[in-house]
Formats: sequence, C-alpha cells, structure tokens
Amino acid sequence: MLTSYLLAQFIAISLTSWEALNVALSAGTDQTLIMEEGARSVFTSHVPLSLYESLRRYPNITACEPFTLTPTSIQNKTVIIRGASIEYLTACSKRLIRGKIPNREGPWAIAGIKAAKRLNLKVNDCVAVASPLRPTIMYLKIAGICAFGDPRDYEVLVPLPIGQKIAGLPETVVSIITVEGIDAKSLANLLNQKMKLIIHCNIDVRGWILILDSLNMPVSSQMIEGPSTLNFTLPFGYYKVAYQSSSVLSILTEVLLTSNTSINVEFFLGSTRTLKVLASKEDTVILQNKTGSQIHGIWSNGSWIFLVKPGVYTLQINDKSYEVPIFGNTTFDPKGLENVGYKVTIKVVSWNGSEVSDFLLIVEDKEGNVVTTLRELSHQVSIKLPEGPYHVRIYKSPYFVSTWIDVPKQTNIVIKLPKMISNPEKIPYRIYTSLKPLMPEEAGSYTLQAFMSLTTSYIAAAITFLLSLSVIACFVVQRHFYLSISDKIKILQTIGFSRGKLITNIGTAHLLLSLISAITSTIIAWAVFTLTKLDLILTIMGYGADFPATKTLLLTTLSVFVSWLTSILWLIKRIEEGKP
Repeated sequence: MLTSYLLAQFIAISLTSWEALNVALSAGTDQTLIMEEGARSVFTSHVPLSLYESLRRYPNITACEPFTLTPTSIQNKTVIIRGASIEYLTACSKRLIRGKIPNREGPWAIAGIKAAKRLNLKVNDCVAVASPLRPTIMYLKIAGICAFGDPRDYEVLVPLPIGQKIAGLPETVVSIITVEGIDAKSLANLLNQKMKLIIHCNIDVRGWILILDSLNMPVSSQMIEGPSTLNFTLPFGYYKVAYQSSSVLSILTEVLLTSNTSINVEFFLGSTRTLKVLASKEDTVILQNKTGSQIHGIWSNGSWIFLVKPGVYTLQINDKSYEVPIFGNTTFDPKGLENVGYKVTIKVVSWNGSEVSDFLLIVEDKEGNVVTTLRELSHQVSIKLPEGPYHVRIYKSPYFVSTWIDVPKQTNIVIKLPKMISNPEKIPYRIYTSLKPLMPEEAGSYTLQAFMSLTTSYIAAAITFLLSLSVIACFVVQRHFYLSISDKIKILQTIGFSRGKLITNIGTAHLLLSLISAITSTIIAWAVFTLTKLDLILTIMGYGADFPATKTLLLTTLSVFVSWLTSILWLIKRIEEGKP
C-alpha cells in the first residue's frame, strides 16, 4: 500500500508540476497568441500595441486582447502580474467574489483566488510590487478577488498602463496579443506578407502625405506638390493617411490594409469648393465667413449651392446656426439627424493624453452628408445618434481629424489628435518586429525550446523514465511478496495444484488487491494534496494546478498492473524452472 501511495503521489506531483510549467510558459491562455519571434519566453516578448488596434478591426477575428506578463514578487513570493485593458478587467466583474472593480485605470489590482490565498491578500490591502527591470516599487490597492476557474486564479491582474510600467515596457508595446477566430497558420500568413498601398491624391497645395499607424505614430511619408499618385509598401495593419503642411494636419482617410489596396483622397486649401445645403427654397439659408461677410448662394434642384474658399463658415438655416469646416466638396443635411437614438460620448485628447477643449464636431452619415455640427467648449460632448455607421470629424486648428464609428457598438469614443511632425521628410525608417503566432498547445513547447533548448519530448522522456523506475520499485515489492510465500506455493504444488490453478488463485487475488491499493492510494494522495494545499506550495512562477484525479488514477493503475504482470510472469518462469 505504501508503495502504491508513493507512486500515486509522485504521479500527481509530476503532472501538476508539468501543468504549472506549461501554463507559465504559454501565458496561461487557451487562445492563439502572438509573441515576438526569437524571444526566450512570453515574459521577454515585445509586441507592438498598434497590432492589437489593427487585429481587432479584422473581420475574421472574433476576440482580441493585449497583455503584459511579468514575473515579480509580492510578499516575498513569485507571482505573475498580468496587465490588461480596462474593458477586459471590467468584464471580470462576472467572476468577482469580493470587492469591486473600478471602471477607470489607476494603481489597483485584481487578485485571482489562488493568488490571494498564496499571498495572503485581502480586499483594500496595499501591496508593494517591484519591477524586475527597474529599481522601482509600485504600490497597488487590491480592489477585488476573482474566481476564474482557470490559470488566472494564480495571477494578479492590473490595468494595462500599470502592467507596462511594471514590465518596463513603453506605452506602445505589450508582451503578447491573444486572438480568437483565426488559426495560427492563417495569422502568420497575414502578418508576414508585405502589401502595396496606392494613394491617388487630389490635393491642390504643397505638403506631405503621412502614413500613421493606429496609435498615430508616423510610419512613412512622401512629399506632394499637387495631384499625384503615391506608392507605399507596408505590412498588415490599420493605417491613417494624413496631409500635413506648415499650417494644418488633416486625417484624410483610414484603411485596414489586408491586401494590395488603392484609395483616393482629396484636400483643398486654395481652390474654390462647393457647399450643398439640402433645404427648400422657402427656407432662410445664410452662409457667413469668419469675418461675418455673407456669401450668397443659389437654389438649384432642391438644394442651396455655395461656392467658397476652404475654411470654417457659419451656416444659418432658419433659426438654427451651425459651424461648418469646408476643405472639400461638402453636403449638409439639416434634417439628417433628429435628437433620437443612442447616447454617444466623444472625448478629444492631444497626442500626449491631455484633454482638448473648444473644438468643432462634425458628424457625417455613411453617404458622406454632414448631418450635424456643433462647437464644444469642454473636452467632451454627448450627442444622440440612430443606429448605423458615422464619420466623426474633429476640427481644432491646426488639426482636422476623423474616425468611423458604429452605433450602438461604439458609444464611448476617444479621439486622439496626432502630433505635428516637425521634420516629415526625416521620419526614421520603421523597423518591424518579427512576430510568431502560436496555437495554445505550441506556446509552451516553443518557449521551452527557446528558453532552455529543450523540447517537450525531453520532458516526456524524463517523466517516462521516472515512471519506469516506479514500476520497477513496485515489481521489486511484488516479487518480494511472492518470495515470501514460496514455501506455501511448494505445499500447494505438493497437494496437486497445477501451474495454471496456482496462477489463477494467487495471481487473480493479487491483481484485485493491487487495483484496490491503486484506487485507495489515489484517494489518499488526493486527500494529502488537498489538506496540505500543495497546489499553492508546488508552484512554478506562481502557477499551480489542481489535483489531476483522473490522470493520477489511470497512471497509478497502469503502473500497478504492469508491475503485477511483470511479477506474475517472473513467477511463472520460476515455477517452470522448479523454483517457486
């Protein structure tokens, strides 16, 4: 019985240790993950955050999350700090068992239930977290404790900016990105190909065409002196095409580059443009420039037509006034938007995150008609929009930026004004990170190979070798048992028991006792494992694993059966040799 118990406990500890190691090396995820190719582990991986902004717009991808993963120490015990987006953390409320999850970023954390037990953490505790790469300490308040039912139970989760600071990563970099809805091979094909972006520009003044990534970081630029066609070679991504001169920076369009693509853009600062106002002949329609001078229009084919120079104008329709920026042919539909629908909040910030006030908001429908404009003196504005896609533009001199939103999927919008590029002709050559998508079952073995030059086959061989030693130990014990009853076997042979009858009577009873011993030993091993909380003691990088009851019982039973079979064959051989 003791041998069987030790065997069961050894198997359980081996399985839980392997599971904990695999979880630690695969970032504790069961999704396809993207890490830096050549990185020794997910903890040293660097993946551009702009890729996340691109992937979440890709039609085939159903879910996408960026994470930082940092092994650090709390209460002198190793634990993994997982940095995640505020939306991801807010969704963890469903798993909350104590505390409350804040709805904004800050120096707070959520502890998994196992991590809370290991580290003796309680709600409202303030813990010191040391950065492994910087001589700094950050103090975090435990806001809540969650029971996830997966490896996150052994982690401490923090908002993404906090995770980046602990990991020593810049704001534009994370450790990994996980995705759902696409396999690793298809994802690798998407990330590794280079594509052409052809831009047909209808622009009447000299300036620069800038390619910005999804975080408004400059990727490439080319000078333009009038209508022309420009070619850029870029990897997969979500890009913004901007025009910049000495006095203006305008986002012209956005594109998700998944193949060779051709687009048209226009922007005018010199030539006359057309403003079409969809109003009846009986309506009073007045257009004024910024000096207050009135511009006369003509009524034609159900709308008022004005020919104007590019700029910002005040449009009055009956008793309502609107400010309308015109940098291209524009159609204004005063009846295109009623005060009904979903509440949409739009916040404007500068490139460094500071709030921007006193801006002009322009909303266009999917046909390109301006449906409303308003000037907002604070840093954010709320309007009601019916369901559907809208092109939201923000004018704040010298910026004229825009983005597409889908109501009601997107109701809290943050628009970041890009930074004016001081030397657009000297944008540094973009060095792209080589990335490797991995399926969940590949991540652990890939990291193990890169980190320790080992493969899972080595680990499996080591475990098999140790199990073989355990089987040999069981065989030795069972052989000793047969040797101890050799005198009794001789007596049974003397009174006429045949070889077959001896094996049937003794071997069957012995097998039954061995199987009962395996089951009982597994139950005892589970009880010892649970009572001593070995899942919180035998951890690898803070990760543990629950007692693998089914696998332990199967392997223990198999080992006992093999040792019984070996010993019974040994007994048959001795009987045939006349040495019972």
